[in-house]
Formats: sequence, structure tokens, C-alpha cells
Amino acid sequence: MKAFPQIPDLFGGLNLVQSTLTFAGSSEFFETDIRVKPDLDAYGALGDLGWYCIGAILWANDYQMPQGVTAHPEPILNEAGVITACGASFFWQDGRAANFYCSFHSHGSMDLS
Repeated sequence: MKAFPQIPDLFGGLNLVQSTLTFAGSSEFFETDIRVKPDLDAYGALGDLGWYCIGAILWANDYQMPQGVTAHPEPILNEAGVITACGASFFWQDGRAANFYCSFHSHGSMDLS
């Protein structure tokens, strides 16, 4: 799989990576899980799910750091201010881009494209 984006003669160059990781947390999850408690895991969905998305994006781009990253506006926060859904876009100087979305509010989804 890693070789796929590195064969531009066959597949073209890597231009865009999309990465998503979501699941639907139950009411019990939102009340008791450490991932939604600010004193236990203040990064919430970003710290639990988002880092997998970010890691996949960096892996697909051979761990080259982007020139810039822009958080998507209006992340979803719980009453305690913990992130329960968010996303961001990454940009490289050569025109490559990537987007990720992670959420505790959506049906189970894991995607890297």
C-alpha cells in the first residue's frame, strides 16, 4: 500500500489525502468515559481519534511536514469544553493537501483515501 502513491508513472502523483475516524458514543459514553473528561483527556476526539487520522496523513506523505494546517471552524465541544468532533486541512508547498475529520457523534467509520 505504501508503494502505491510512490509510483507516479502508473497512478499519478499524490494530490489529496482524506482521513476519517468516527464512532457513535452512547449516552453512557458521554457521561462516564475518560475521553470526555477535561481532567483526564482534555483533547477528547482529537486526542483519541484524530491522532490516527493525522498519522495516516503524514504516513501517506512520507512524513513530510505540511507548510500549514488550518483547523475547521466550530469544533463540537461538550459542556466541559472537551472536543467531541473536529477536523483540519493540511497544505504542502508543492500543492498537496489533506483533510481529516474525527467524531464521537457519527456512525462507525474508518477511511483513508
